[in-house]
Amino acid sequence: MKREFVRRPLRLDRLFYSRPLYFVTFCTYCRRKWLARDDVHQALVRFGTNAERNFNVAVGRYVIMPEHVHLFVCGDAAFVLGRWVGHLKQALARAAGLDSTTVASVAGGLFRPCPAQR
Repeated sequence: MKREFVRRPLRLDRLFYSRPLYFVTFCTYCRRKWLARDDVHQALVRFGTNAERNFNVAVGRYVIMPEHVHLFVCGDAAFVLGRWVGHLKQALARAAGLDSTTVASVAGGLFRPCPAQR
């Protein structure tokens, strides 16, 4: 992607930001309704606060639905989206009260695709 433009107005530096902003959506296994709970919401807030404080990762607007999550996220140059989302999913699964044994028994994880959707 071309980053330098001849005669580009200075105000465009505020619009063309070098770090991408991601819109992320993920669902629970077979769309089971495990997420729309206060403890899961608090886990997301803690995870986002920790990410900002320790890793320079910003979580923007988000919505937690009973079986899926939507959120905006932006990180620094070392940010790896897939790894970050994986850690977020683990934190939400713990907050939903699903220990590793329960999560593993649900087709390999809380956020795995339902067999009919593969």
